Amino acid sequence: MLTVWQEDKRVAQTDWVYELDPLTGDAITGDGYPDVIVRHYSGGAHCCHWTEVFSLGLQLLAF
Repeated sequence: MLTVWQEDKRVAQTDWVYELDPLTGDAITGDGYPDVIVRHYSGGAHCCHWTEVFSLGLQLLAF
């Protein structure tokens, strides 16, 4: 599970954390703030891979 907190407030949560991408900490979204990039894998017979990008600026943005 990944939980993102900003100023003592939970702003995002996800249950299927697979790994943090090596680019985590870089500003890949172009807004100049560091990003957290999370790769997911749900497992099971209907498995899926997906990626979430969270920009850690003044307001949390999810891409």
